[in-house]
Amino acid sequence: MPDRTKVRKRLTTFGMTLISVLVLLTGCASQLKWGSLPKIDGLKSLRVGVSTVSEIRETLGEPRGYGGLHHTADPTPWIRSYTEASADRIGLKAPVDPTYRKIWFYEYAEATELNLYEYRIGLNFLLIFFLDDRYDGHLWFSATNLLEAKR
Repeated sequence: MPDRTKVRKRLTTFGMTLISVLVLLTGCASQLKWGSLPKIDGLKSLRVGVSTVSEIRETLGEPRGYGGLHHTADPTPWIRSYTEASADRIGLKAPVDPTYRKIWFYEYAEATELNLYEYRIGLNFLLIFFLDDRYDGHLWFSATNLLEAKR
């Protein structure tokens, strides 16, 4: 499993780059919004192995994208090394689950021009994981940063 800090940095860098490009393409626009804010309050009502696809759609709305995850028994060496090292530290064997999981993707990004030299960038991602069309967990990521241009 990759280091969460590295994943967060990669997502933030990707999001900031995407939003910066979109802001530049819009010219003088003072605010840019992309997607719709995930309804994270609804996550509390979801139950692993119980909540269905239709319940999740009703609770969270229609996702912006779809995908899948298949964690193989022989991950790439850097993932294997990280998981084995982490498991060894706490004395456990690292679990590997080769079961395919369907993923729904929700996103929202917002860029606001504060002045000629500053932008506030907000980025939100929500991934919903399914196992046999039942809720199997989620990943929530949210970050807001201030970008300043050099004068």
